Amino acid sequence: MSFTLTKREEELMEFLWQQGEPLAANEILDRCKERSWSDRYLQAMLRSLEKKGAIEASGTLREGNHYSRRFRCRMTKEEYFAQLAKASG
Repeated sequence: MSFTLTKREEELMEFLWQQGEPLAANEILDRCKERSWSDRYLQAMLRSLEKKGAIEASGTLREGNHYSRRFRCRMTKEEYFAQLAKASG
């Protein structure tokens, strides 16, 4: 699996790597106060990261009658940067 992240995707992945646990979009928005991502923008980034294979669904979060997928990283930060280095060299 080899892919390149955009700057914004890398910022989101950095946050997810730091959290170290599966999170739903609303949990990301609640915990990541230093970013001003809109819900719609965050959903687009999560779809992109999932399509690239950087994250995967890992359970659900229930809030009332609403269910949200939680996402987890499919590789560590070190693994990501190692595959980048290998691809460029």
